[in-house]
Amino acid sequence: MGRVCSSLKQQPARLRAFLALVEGVRRRSDVLRAPADREGRYLQVEALRNLVAFRQRFVRAPDDWVGASGHPLSVDPVPRFLAAVWFGEDRRIERVRRTWFVEHAAGRPLRRLQMPFVMSRRMEDELVRTADHVPVNHALRQAEVRAVGGSAALAGEVVASRLGTSFAEPTFWRTVIEWLVQHRDVVPLAQVRPIIDYLQAVRHERLMVDTPTGTVRHDPPQPAFSLQGRTYRSVMRLVTAWHAGIGCGGSTFTWPAARWRGLVYEAEVGGHPGHRTQWSVVELTDRGQLAREGQSMHHCVGGYARACAAGRTSIWSVRRRSGTPAALACAGEGRSLLTIEVHSASSTIIQIRGVANASARGFPLRLVQQWAARERLSLASHL
Repeated sequence: MGRVCSSLKQQPARLRAFLALVEGVRRRSDVLRAPADREGRYLQVEALRNLVAFRQRFVRAPDDWVGASGHPLSVDPVPRFLAAVWFGEDRRIERVRRTWFVEHAAGRPLRRLQMPFVMSRRMEDELVRTADHVPVNHALRQAEVRAVGGSAALAGEVVASRLGTSFAEPTFWRTVIEWLVQHRDVVPLAQVRPIIDYLQAVRHERLMVDTPTGTVRHDPPQPAFSLQGRTYRSVMRLVTAWHAGIGCGGSTFTWPAARWRGLVYEAEVGGHPGHRTQWSVVELTDRGQLAREGQSMHHCVGGYARACAAGRTSIWSVRRRSGTPAALACAGEGRSLLTIEVHSASSTIIQIRGVANASARGFPLRLVQQWAARERLSLASHL
């Protein structure tokens, strides 16, 4: 509460309205008794601060609210998943999304609002049917894929890519989604994210490269690249060639370890007395490690170095090795079985991939789930 009040000191009218709203909510419900989240934030208090920014649109004064039961932010006809817009920071992008809630509650179609891409009536129909627990970014992209004919599985892969959180270049990425749908009979789901990573790298990625004479900015190599007229095989030849060069050349650099701890788990090997299998979850903290992981696992994790260095994400490897205790003490790092991507800001595991982007299953997946529970990491809804 104190943190929110301090943030509103320069806005006395809004501060007074916030305190009045808090008092009204206290009298009518117990929502303010909910504990802080794992980062020490009281999300319900932040939601009230964000609601106050729209006080000119209140239908009636807080003192006249009679209270209600059920979901505290459920308003017909707004889909319930959209209530999540009231949580979080008070920045421009969040305020725009809160206007969606307010305007839609007043009867305006979502497709007529300031959405991140051009939305058809069919996309809006898909969007309003989104399940309650789905994050807003994922709901938007999922609705876009489904509305142009994509399957739920394809939508899940697209949401799991960078397109699940970024809406830059919406016109180009719409053509990519349409191409994926058009070629759905030949494009394996495991290749959707590698294709998207490749397109981002060659068309949009600007790199800052250290050289003996200073830092140089490299513009995207093919800013006009298009999938129009290209077959799946021709695209995959380009993706494969790009992937082969990831992590090669240039200076190696490292980045600080993330705030989560790794995991080591040992078990006896059945029928081999004295032999043990050791499983581990280890973080990769330099470009060389990422390159070796990508080469071993035949996927494109080698291209994530800059995201790791910027603190946006962290990459972890699930590995296995076996032998006697003495042999384990001298053994190498073990065989990689799964690669994990953790989104730093949300403490969420957003990718778990096996060799050649295969889906995770069996004991390695259960180990990741055990590690996530211990470190209080969430698993993205598409996993």
